[in-house]
Amino acid sequence: MVKEKFKKHLLLTITLLLIVVFIAGILVGRASSSKKINEINKFIKENELDTESYIIEQQLIGDFDEENCILAKTRLESLFAQLSSIGKQLVTENIEENIGEDNYIFLKRKYHLLQIRTYTLFKKLSDNCNIRNPVILYYYSQNQEESKQQGLILDELVKNHDFSIFAVEFNYSTELKFLESYYSIKTTPTVVVNYDHKFEGLTEYKEIADQFV
Repeated sequence: MVKEKFKKHLLLTITLLLIVVFIAGILVGRASSSKKINEINKFIKENELDTESYIIEQQLIGDFDEENCILAKTRLESLFAQLSSIGKQLVTENIEENIGEDNYIFLKRKYHLLQIRTYTLFKKLSDNCNIRNPVILYYYSQNQEESKQQGLILDELVKNHDFSIFAVEFNYSTELKFLESYYSIKTTPTVVVNYDHKFEGLTEYKEIADQFV
């Protein structure tokens, strides 16, 4: 009788411990997910503020003389570096699973919009200051072999040259359509080099690099 009571008590204790461990695991997972979301959100908000600051600064400066162009170029390169940092976090392993599908989609949409905004600022700098830093706008599709190959080619270009690459998922959301319409993006991969040279389909390393010779 005593043994049976002991067994029941032991079984109940183990069951309660398993429940506690399970609940603790859920809470730790949620806390970790929330921390990751907050971390990415913080980077995005800081980049948004820096971008607004840059735009106001250019409005105050007005004219683009040589000194102002150099300062503007430095600021934009800093903004691009921040964006690259956000992008790396959004492609970390299991990120969508860790932070939840809805959070991931929202953060990715904001990131894409920031990319396009920064891209247009680069174009304005190019027009006003005649600065010809290599800039590439790259439209890709998820789970497409040619897009993966194009990404590897662009990675190699970045290693060997001072390129700024803006990678945007094609047809991702309605608020990104305006730039797709502007460049008549209809297929992936598509690469736009220095704002006006468009290459549709898989484009080889040399063909892109030759645009900057």
